Amino acid sequence: MGPKAEAAIARALLITLGSLFITALIGAALAWALAVGGPVALLSSGPPIHASFGMIGWLTVLVMGVSTRTVRPISGARSRRPWAHIAAGGCEIGGVLLFAVGLTLRAPAVEWVGVLAIVVGALVYGTDLLDILLRATVAHRPPQAFLGVAAGWLVAGLALSVGAAAGSPWGAAAVFVLLVGWLGQMVNGHLYHIGIRLIATIARGDDDETRPGELLVAPLSWASFALFQIAVAGGACALVLTWSSLLALAASAGICAWIATSANAAIAVHRALSFREPPDSPLTVSLLRSIP
Repeated sequence: MGPKAEAAIARALLITLGSLFITALIGAALAWALAVGGPVALLSSGPPIHASFGMIGWLTVLVMGVSTRTVRPISGARSRRPWAHIAAGGCEIGGVLLFAVGLTLRAPAVEWVGVLAIVVGALVYGTDLLDILLRATVAHRPPQAFLGVAAGWLVAGLALSVGAAAGSPWGAAAVFVLLVGWLGQMVNGHLYHIGIRLIATIARGDDDETRPGELLVAPLSWASFALFQIAVAGGACALVLTWSSLLALAASAGICAWIATSANAAIAVHRALSFREPPDSPLTVSLLRSIP
């Protein structure tokens, strides 16, 4: 990694840490305002600003930055638009700042320019990610599916957020989709590749090249994928429609998804730890020849 790449990573990390710091400050201010009963302006505009800095300025930009490094080993392809992740991250950060300024100053035009910038950044990122995944050469598909659907949930969550900003009662659904759909499915995608590779190297050594698909059970991977998407879609619809029974079904699907994921990871750990060199492997042959 060259000095320019290291400097770029340092700047990106500084931006996300700054957003985290602002999120923490606003959260502390909101807690104080709730405790003392005011001021009203902070209690009305503070929560959406706090949510935007936390979910977009901090977590979303952080995940976008990390994925530029991890999507290549997961898919085997790289972006054909090196500027895309910079443009996407810049739109997200700039949009959050404009949104916060617009809400604070009661300037709807500035607020909506910020919202538009956030949406544009998400579309740029999602389009670039889907282009990479469509050119994937890695045969292990579940992690790629998780990343692709996560980009879709990002757009869906922002669409619900736009509706909430326009006055629709979709705020809870937007937060749910962005946290569980966008961020949660990105984590799952990385777990099914980067996480399993980590298990393999811990069990077999740093030089191990076992692919995640050799340790995981494909039907369990796809079952967890389907169940997670049912949970996100069901939960979002339940929050929009205020349908408690549907929310319970979505939660049940999510629990089943985590059971499938945990079982799959446990199987991967068992397979990694029980690995033995086959009798005719080069390592075994060389050891046998070394015996006098």
